[in-house]
Amino acid sequence: MPAPRRLAGAALSLLLLAAPAPPPRAQTLNPLGRDFDLVVPIREGGRLLGTIPLRIGADDALSVAAEPYAALLGDLLTDEARAKLLAAADAQGRIGPAASAAAGLPVAYDPGLLELVLTVPAALRPTTEIVLRRFGEPPIGPVEEPAEVSGFVNLRGGIDYVSRGAGEGLQAPVVDVDAALRALGVVLEAEAVVDLNDDAQAVFQRRDVRLVKDFPESAHRLAVGDVRPLGAGFQTSPRLLGVTLERAYAELQPYRSVIPQGQRQFTLERPSNVDVLINGLLVERLRLDPGTYDLRSFPFARGANDIVLVIEDDAGAVERLSFTSFFDGALLASGIDEYAVSAGLTSDIEDGSIAYGGGDPVVSAFYRRGLTDDLTAGANVQSDGDTSLVGAEALTATRAGIFEAEAAASVGDAQGYAVNLDWEFPFANLPPNSANRYLGASIEHRSEDFGAIGDFGGTTTDLDLSLRYGQDLPFGLRGALGASYGMGRAGNADQYGVSLGLSRQIGSRAVLTTSLGYDDDGRTDDLRAFVGVTFALDRRQRVSASFDTADNRARADYSLIDTGRLGGYGVSLGVEGAEEDGGVDAAAVFTGNRVDVSAAHDTRFDGLGGGMTSQSTRLSAGTALVYADGAFGLTRSVGDSFAILSPHPTLEGRTVYVDPSRDGDAGSSGALGPAVQGTLRSYYNQRVSYDVDDLPIGYDLGKGVFELNPPYKSGYRLTVGSAATVTATGTLQDQNGEPLALAVGTLEAEGDPDFPATQIFTNRAGRFGLQGLKPGRYGVLFAGQGRAAFAVPEGTVGLFRAGTLTVRTP
Repeated sequence: MPAPRRLAGAALSLLLLAAPAPPPRAQTLNPLGRDFDLVVPIREGGRLLGTIPLRIGADDALSVAAEPYAALLGDLLTDEARAKLLAAADAQGRIGPAASAAAGLPVAYDPGLLELVLTVPAALRPTTEIVLRRFGEPPIGPVEEPAEVSGFVNLRGGIDYVSRGAGEGLQAPVVDVDAALRALGVVLEAEAVVDLNDDAQAVFQRRDVRLVKDFPESAHRLAVGDVRPLGAGFQTSPRLLGVTLERAYAELQPYRSVIPQGQRQFTLERPSNVDVLINGLLVERLRLDPGTYDLRSFPFARGANDIVLVIEDDAGAVERLSFTSFFDGALLASGIDEYAVSAGLTSDIEDGSIAYGGGDPVVSAFYRRGLTDDLTAGANVQSDGDTSLVGAEALTATRAGIFEAEAAASVGDAQGYAVNLDWEFPFANLPPNSANRYLGASIEHRSEDFGAIGDFGGTTTDLDLSLRYGQDLPFGLRGALGASYGMGRAGNADQYGVSLGLSRQIGSRAVLTTSLGYDDDGRTDDLRAFVGVTFALDRRQRVSASFDTADNRARADYSLIDTGRLGGYGVSLGVEGAEEDGGVDAAAVFTGNRVDVSAAHDTRFDGLGGGMTSQSTRLSAGTALVYADGAFGLTRSVGDSFAILSPHPTLEGRTVYVDPSRDGDAGSSGALGPAVQGTLRSYYNQRVSYDVDDLPIGYDLGKGVFELNPPYKSGYRLTVGSAATVTATGTLQDQNGEPLALAVGTLEAEGDPDFPATQIFTNRAGRFGLQGLKPGRYGVLFAGQGRAAFAVPEGTVGLFRAGTLTVRTP
């Protein structure tokens, strides 16, 4: 029993013993003849909601204050039910069992257990959403703010040495440059190549440069500069100098599901167990209280999904709810749309740099929308002035399978049309599903003069057909069968192809893969077979071997995968031989704190047992200079976003380690500057943990983790440690010298209005401990008892012993 209840019970017992013996009367809750309050717990369905002062009147009338009573019920009530409960309070703002029951909430007092027992009917409860498949969780607590101005420059240089073959000798070094600068929420990103020619002169080749502005709340991304339009259907993606606006859910809202999730609402009048079955398989087992529930985000398989909810209440009654939903991962949920619009002038790469001369104006756009959860449709258009393309698409999932249709017509220099139909039937969803089968087919036709922007080559076939089938086979095998046919046009021969693939998992570490294929393009035919096996020696090491009859090539490989952590390394070695050539290749990588280094070597031979034909070695290294609000750092190549972690001056230059794990650290501080975490992904919730060696005794390092949700190509300036690193311990006593036992007080910092309100607790001996303090004067207030004060001297770091403090009344 909690201490407050024991004390309250003991106080009530003393009052009862001290009261004069009354004349014999009926059993009563209150024999004292006056009102008194008793703090009691309140329970609902066996769950403790909290404690509340219960007033027991002289006439045994029970009541509680309406406001805290309604607050304790929290999210158990709808807004309407909570307003009705508050309206039932009397003029003193109190509510008794009868008034509570009249508001629909029966409540009873158990004098034996000294507690209130509440019943909340299902009709008064708000609808509760239950998500079966979550696409991401919000970060725990507030996230850190990114730097107002940040940027990085990635430099990766490589040099080749050719010891045998064309161009023998040391080759000119090449440096790839990738940079980004973020300010005012806009990102300027640029790419370039610096090539040192034979005359030791640097040749600068500019690549893509653009400005990017994200609007994550609406999932829009605007890019201006060198862009490539997103394509749909038969569209192409030419390089443009222009502007692109796209709705990018996957990049800007990665935790939002825009695919159909499925939804079912049901109401429980009693506590129940609910089993969720999809296609006969149990996917979730829930224990739910009475109320209305909105079940959503089902883990659907492609195709038809039969869902059954088996509900068994605590009395043993069983109810079954059944419904069917159809799903494909390319479908959009009803009402969800995605689109992209681009406009600009075509550009090209000339002599390694982007050239804009003579560019044609281009407009490109597409739009897709989920009309229902089972049907998604869209349209697209693209034009460069000479040729225009208009297209449409539709995708639906039904019990008969998944159907997708695309059609387009081109006008102008290229006039024609194209149609593509695709169908797939996933038998795996139909019981019995042990074979895990699927069947699919597609057909495409392009008229002879059909063409998209920059694509006027036409095709050699008038009609293309394909068929695919796969299923599990005996002995743990998985089989796949494919067939294709192309009807030749303009004198071109018909084309045929068939393939058979088999694979098998061998134990928990090996995979065997085989395939047999035949192709005939009307001029030549080819029969080929392939067999390969891969074996995992452990979680980092792999060996594999394969043989391909296409050129009678045999190959064997060994690899040790790099952990990507500080001090990590990886190696690979391959040997192959065929009738006409063979070779040996090897590579190694090393992950340093400020740089990653790689080396590769390749030797080729003239057939089996022949002489060496070529041999080359390549060395490369990558590093990055990062900046965030005045702080600089040096690290390995940055892919998207980064964080600079600097030690606070109170850590006296101690080493900060970033994201420590059993495979090593992601980075560390040292002579070359602060630690950097350079592998952050934009718009994903991430935790950057840290540790410091040899901390002063009592030093409060904080949570040991930073919560981040980085914007696109952003940087953070973070400080590990703070001035508030003191842990104070001591003993509190009253004015009589007795320990202030089991007391609760409030700590305040003198002269610091921003100091957060902090509670202080003492044990039975009056001892206390306080973390997160910094040098200064502090006061400890105890309601009704007085105040004590102590001072933390300047320069104190870690543990501070405050000694014995006396609480004095004002």
